[in-house]
Amino acid sequence: MIQMVEERNREDAVKALVYEATARIRDPVYGSTGAICQLQKMVQELKMQLESTKARMLELQQQKDQFLGILLNVGHLDLLSPINGSNFSLGYDDSMAYDPIKFPAECDSWII
Repeated sequence: MIQMVEERNREDAVKALVYEATARIRDPVYGSTGAICQLQKMVQELKMQLESTKARMLELQQQKDQFLGILLNVGHLDLLSPINGSNFSLGYDDSMAYDPIKFPAECDSWII
């Protein structure tokens, strides 16, 4: 049987036959087909997990973008503007303001 295979492919043919024989010893009914089916099932499950993870990452990215948008919009509020025509101030001090983009990096030691 090996002599019917081209000489350059004989090594691969021998390896395939050894693999088939070993698989048949482990699983007399399905042989290598059982292992292949099992691996295909694992690949399918991993693809589903990957898609789920990608969807979750997209969702979290959108939440982060919304949160940063809210933080940036809060910085644009005019807290010193008069309320009902009166001269009202909350005593907002700009020197205490922080950059919402840099904020997480500045607070690495905090537990959130």
